Amino acid sequence: MYSVIQAQSVAEKISRLMFDIRLSQSNAFEDWVKAMLNGFIGGDNCRDHLSWGDHEVTKAVEAEKLFFGFVESYPGIDLLGRVMCELNLAGHSKNLGAFYTPYSVSKAIAQMQFHDLKLDNYPDGFSVLEPCVGAGSMALAVVETLFEKYGQAGLDKLRLTINDIDRCAVYCATIQRLKTVEVLSPTKSLREIIVYCGNALTVEHELLYHITAVPIRSTTEELNAFVEMPSFACA
Repeated sequence: MYSVIQAQSVAEKISRLMFDIRLSQSNAFEDWVKAMLNGFIGGDNCRDHLSWGDHEVTKAVEAEKLFFGFVESYPGIDLLGRVMCELNLAGHSKNLGAFYTPYSVSKAIAQMQFHDLKLDNYPDGFSVLEPCVGAGSMALAVVETLFEKYGQAGLDKLRLTINDIDRCAVYCATIQRLKTVEVLSPTKSLREIIVYCGNALTVEHELLYHITAVPIRSTTEELNAFVEMPSFACA
């Protein structure tokens, strides 16, 4: 319960900073999350990936510290989904009416999904597909639950594919996933993360990131459509 209270408190602080930045930057939140993600991939920070004024960049760096500090203490909780809801951005791009799954529900579903999983049955690893990932609550629960149950061995088997029609949400899900793996994993890695943006009901999608380790490297490798990948999925 305390972690949920802390999440709301930090989400409100980040939201206030984003509201201030939005006075001069219309896509402030999406630009900030993408800058954090690219900074994480590149081993630097969001400052180096933003072309804003000094005042806005200072607030962005402050928000980044709040985000990373929270995940360091409470990995597995969807903080940025809360911020999107605070900013009324969830599903905004196409009026999708998005509702992001609460942490307690995501965790319970993940625990049921993996309660009898036998790692030895998957010598080449297994695939988890989240086709409508939102900001990542369900996929975060998958990573956290596998680590709690199997330790690094569980993450070493995991091929995680995520997708959403909302590009901003996909960026949120990706940075939250990578930072959570970095915090939880002794080797700071899992087997594979593949990230798409597109309509889950069609094959119209864009490959954004193909990640094989943390610290990570991204590629532009052409992959099969996510609907053609192994179907061991977390609903």
